[in-house]
Amino acid sequence: MSDPLTLETFAPHVGETFRMIVNDEWEIHMRLSSATPLAGARGGNRAPFSLIFHAPPLAMVEQQLFGVEHETMAPFVLFLVPIGPDDAGMRYEAVFT
Repeated sequence: MSDPLTLETFAPHVGETFRMIVNDEWEIHMRLSSATPLAGARGGNRAPFSLIFHAPPLAMVEQQLFGVEHETMAPFVLFLVPIGPDDAGMRYEAVFT
């Protein structure tokens, strides 16, 4: 993806499904639950923001860079961090500064 990823890139896709590519044989379908500005944070070329994704409860992987795909976006890479489960499933966060 040549354009920088911004809050405005993701906000229209809250509630939609993204695919986290774990390896050649495993991908995790996750729902973008929120795209939130980070108040008080200072960023470089974009306003800082956070994305929270929900995956199935047993879809647990360690934090690392993952390829991510969405049906209307070019593939991109995110550093996703598991932040624990809630009633909707396992949560993963990506923070952009």
